[in-house]
Order: sequence, then structure tokens, then C-alpha cells
Amino acid sequence: MIHIITGSTLGGAEYVGDHLSDLLVEQGLETTIHNQPDLADIPAQGTWLVITSTHGAGEYPDNIQPFIAALQSTPPRMSEVKFAVVGIGDSSYDTFCAAGKHAYHYLRILVAHH
Repeated sequence: MIHIITGSTLGGAEYVGDHLSDLLVEQGLETTIHNQPDLADIPAQGTWLVITSTHGAGEYPDNIQPFIAALQSTPPRMSEVKFAVVGIGDSSYDTFCAAGKHAYHYLRILVAHH
């Protein structure tokens, strides 16, 4: 199962998530899209595909902030999770893809230590 976890302010990450889901399903893979991600609803197994934009001064969008906070406060055992991160942003900003970069580095640490 591929869990598509989106962090979006204006809908861009949701659009990318929907499109990637369609492409993955065409390849015979199973996906679940989490546009209001809740750590309790996403098993720590399979593949997590995190797609997030960056809001404000390098912050996560509002809809994914509770998921990231839960991941940081009570990290699950991640030994059965593979992950990829897609960062969406505008390169004219100093904080270009900061949320995506943070998510990638944090998940890499979690997977390595579990």
C-alpha cells in the first residue's frame, strides 16, 4: 500500500497527490490519499509518499501540521516503512521547499533509528 500524505495550502500538493495516485493505480499499485493526515490512521508499513508545499517562513501547511507534530512527539516504529518526499515550492523564496526538506530529513532519521 502506498499512503499519499499531502500538506497543502492552496491545493497544489493535493493535485500532485491525486495525479500520482492515478499513475500508480494504472501500474497496478494500491494507494490511499490522506489530505487531512492523521498519524493514527496511517499504518507504519508500506510506502509513505509525503507531498508538501511550504507556507510562510518555512512552515508546514495547516492541514499537515498535526500529523508532523504527532510524528515528532510519538514516533511510530518505522522499520516497515519506505518513504519518498515531494517538496513543492517557488524557488524565489528563501525558504524554498523547507517543509519538504524537513520532512525528508526527519523521516530519514526515524527510519534509520527504528
